[in-house]
Amino acid sequence: MRKYNFTLCSANKLPGVFFFFAFVLLSLINTHAREPYFARYERLTDDQPIELTIEGSFTAQNKTYDGTTDATIDDNSLILEGVLDGDDVTLIAVATFVDENAGTGITVELVKSTLGGPDAGNYILSFEKAPTATADITARILTLSNFTAESKVYDGTTDVEGTGFTDDRLDGDDLEFSYDAGFEDKNTGTDKTVNYTNIEITGGADQNNYALANTTGEATADITVRDLNLTGFTAANKVYDGTTDVEGPEIEDDR
Repeated sequence: MRKYNFTLCSANKLPGVFFFFAFVLLSLINTHAREPYFARYERLTDDQPIELTIEGSFTAQNKTYDGTTDATIDDNSLILEGVLDGDDVTLIAVATFVDENAGTGITVELVKSTLGGPDAGNYILSFEKAPTATADITARILTLSNFTAESKVYDGTTDVEGTGFTDDRLDGDDLEFSYDAGFEDKNTGTDKTVNYTNIEITGGADQNNYALANTTGEATADITVRDLNLTGFTAANKVYDGTTDVEGPEIEDDR
């Protein structure tokens, strides 16, 4: 603690005493009270909102891939730190995954959370030290349907053209497939079964976000009769025998 010595003076020295006491008083204010005084003054006159932080913890629910980062809070003990006594401010907690794609242990953040309550306008929300959680996004089950195939003229094989199918992927998602397809047999017929087998998702930006519900499928198509053209007719000469019989006739065709 500082010590100060004072000496009483005669009346004609009062002005000097006044200035001396004024100097001492200002020194004390400047030394011991200046910073708290002005800090408090700034707090009372500053129009900037007060920053709040989120404390506590929460858990998030796992979900199936839906193309968004939306997350659902399960349990939580979240609180706002920094609200002045008497103010009514609430936390509107909104959870989001950091990545929309399927995976395990994906970080879930609170960066889309907001403030509510009558006094919310006097505060801003800081996410610098906000808690996080983890949750899984599982692959979406993809159903294949509307299998198609083109009819063909008999060619001695089970090969089929014009194959394809539809699926229920989310709009805008990119998938590529591989598969085998063929008629049940090579013979002609109507509404013959075309079998799809070994269907796989083999590419596309969203390949890992889906799992197939079915890896086989069926379509129907016709195999029509093939026109057979005959050519190269030949016959052997013969000695007159009183008949129209001929020996050695030969015919070529384009079977």
